[in-house]
Amino acid sequence: MASSCFVHPLTVYVGRLKAERRYCCSATLKKKQNMKFVYNKTIKKFELISISKFNSDIENYQVVDNLYGVMNFAVKYCDYRQISCLVSQIMRSQELSQLKKRETEFVLKYSTAIPVEKIIAYFMTSGMTIEQAQGEFLKIRAKAIRNLADCYKERIASVEFTELMISQLGQEQAEQFLVDARIPIQDLERSAVLGTAYENSISGIMDFIDGTGSYIDGGLSNYTVADLELLKKRMKDILYHGYES
Repeated sequence: MASSCFVHPLTVYVGRLKAERRYCCSATLKKKQNMKFVYNKTIKKFELISISKFNSDIENYQVVDNLYGVMNFAVKYCDYRQISCLVSQIMRSQELSQLKKRETEFVLKYSTAIPVEKIIAYFMTSGMTIEQAQGEFLKIRAKAIRNLADCYKERIASVEFTELMISQLGQEQAEQFLVDARIPIQDLERSAVLGTAYENSISGIMDFIDGTGSYIDGGLSNYTVADLELLKKRMKDILYHGYES
């Protein structure tokens, strides 16, 4: 079984950094070529669409590919992790020193996927010693992981996730899931721990879903469900990607 101990954010920030850099992408968080993250003015939702679809109805879409777009549009509709991933994509081609003060503060708030060295280098150019820069980084990253954990907590408590569990497992099994997965759910909600496949050192909720880590041949596979693989995908879509499939 996964450890029931509370995992302090500072003990997982490196793993969280690696995992977010590895898995982050924009909008529905599916990294695809020839796609644009846009705000659809007609249906008033953010979408990841093909360039051909965008070009066929340009007036209907507001492209979100810069910090201005994220700060003024995406922040109203996306949750913490989705915004973090958008910020990560944008900051791949920019340095913190190039930003205005308000932009820098915003980026640092959503910094779960920004490389450690980029943040520390920024603080050192501001006059800090390496020790001071590392200390400031730890404070920022700890807050970011706390925000990420809160984001996952909202997702697992969402109406969409609850509806999925009841419709696919039934009331009795859905309640049993809360009992069986209590420890990985706690680790997710407290420290944003996802699991061993996401570069955490302990098993997490994704291991319970996939039957990996401490849950090999166990976890969700012990439940009676019509289409286990489809349920796994839909659970991960909501919990990890933040959208319903």
